[in-house]
Amino acid sequence: ESSADVFDRVSAFWDDLIGNVLPSQTSAEPHEKTDTCLVVTHGLALRLILMKVFKWSVETFATVWNVGNCHHVTLRKNMEKMCYQFDIKR
Repeated sequence: ESSADVFDRVSAFWDDLIGNVLPSQTSAEPHEKTDTCLVVTHGLALRLILMKVFKWSVETFATVWNVGNCHHVTLRKNMEKMCYQFDIKR
C-alpha cells in the first residue's frame, strides 16, 4: 500500500473526526463530554495525519522520522487561532 493510499484514508478519518465525531460532543450531556481524543497508530499513519493537519509538503514529510516505540505526539487546539499545535509540555 502506498503512502498516497494511506494519506487518503487518514485524511478521511481526520475529516470525519473533526467534522462529525468531535462536534457531536457539543450536544452531549455534560457527563458524556470529553476534551481529549486518543488516536493510537503506527509511525507512517501518524506522520501522514500530521502532514494533513499541518499541510506539510511531500518534501517536508520526507524530512520527518517516525516516533520511537512507545513515544507519543500530543496536539492541542489553539482556540484563538483555531488550529492544532504541538504540545511540547507533555
